[in-house]
Amino acid sequence: MPDRVVSAALTQLCLVGPDALTIEAIAERAHVSAGFIYKHFGSLSNVLRNALLDGLSAHLAAIPREGPLTAGLLLEMSTHDHDRLPLEGILSLRRFPEIREIVGPATTALVERIGPMRSCVVFGCHAVAIAGVSPTESDVTALIALEYRIQGGDIRNVESVAPEESVGDLSIPHPPPLRNDPTTVRLRAAASQLLTETAGQATIRDIATKAGVSTGAVYRRYESKDDLIGDTIQARVTEDRTTWLMDFFEVLTNPGTGDPARVLSDVLAEASETTKASTRESIELLISARGGPAARMALAGRYTSAIATRTAQLTRFRGSALMRHEDSPAALAWAFQVVPMGARILGLATQMPDSTGWYPSMVSLLRAL
Repeated sequence: MPDRVVSAALTQLCLVGPDALTIEAIAERAHVSAGFIYKHFGSLSNVLRNALLDGLSAHLAAIPREGPLTAGLLLEMSTHDHDRLPLEGILSLRRFPEIREIVGPATTALVERIGPMRSCVVFGCHAVAIAGVSPTESDVTALIALEYRIQGGDIRNVESVAPEESVGDLSIPHPPPLRNDPTTVRLRAAASQLLTETAGQATIRDIATKAGVSTGAVYRRYESKDDLIGDTIQARVTEDRTTWLMDFFEVLTNPGTGDPARVLSDVLAEASETTKASTRESIELLISARGGPAARMALAGRYTSAIATRTAQLTRFRGSALMRHEDSPAALAWAFQVVPMGARILGLATQMPDSTGWYPSMVSLLRAL
């Protein structure tokens, strides 16, 4: 029966994430009592430790050790829920830092096997899926094909999928414009800081106190903590997107004003630094979005809007000297969305990918366009 508990813990972790993981829910799924779990494992942390030890080992064993990685395998790793275990293991470090000795080496082994860029694509796709946004299979395949070409690999190992202009489901309503009165700005800043410091456990009262306002001032602006998190997500993601994307398109459209590869490598290197406050905030807001529909919709709306904007801008370059006609603007737009997020997440568990390797990678990427 302990094996049933381990299996139930893995399933529950991938369904609800580490923050909502409980002994009671695992016991119900395993058809045992909570007392049985405490008797055999002692604590939730020990259950998770055993589950990840088995689950991550099996995950790594399923990846071929020899021969080329097919696009089909990478597509499966990027889009299937049951392959999200490594991501959930990394996110579990916030609540259970003692499992780093298991998660760290397993993550490093995974990156070494499939490569840092593809690892960032896989982890980034799973991260944005928490908000309910996913790329099409043709987007992921086109992106993988591009990377094979950059690395000088055999393009015949990539399944042929005609690029599509799809950017996923655009039916998600765009959130309303951000409020920017001084009290609201202070509340968003306090929420972002406290959510990072308390691993998502800050209350409305905590946030109001940090902002120097009454709880009534919070409820006059937001119906719930979920609404406040959603508004904070909008502000955070918008800031992350605009600070570097405009620089990138500026140097693309005005040759001589800068180095586009440097713009991209700088944002990826920054995203992989675990000490950056923006990294911790972005990850915390992503995790917080799992807890409520308003936060998820805010994050999904921002992701979808960003991808649509980038696709439209990249489409202008199609057929020019900057982009080959057969390359998919939507696939590249997804790359710019998910690769930095994947780098941030990998940075929580390991020092890989090495930030010094981003610049030559970006030079190769832009040369392939």
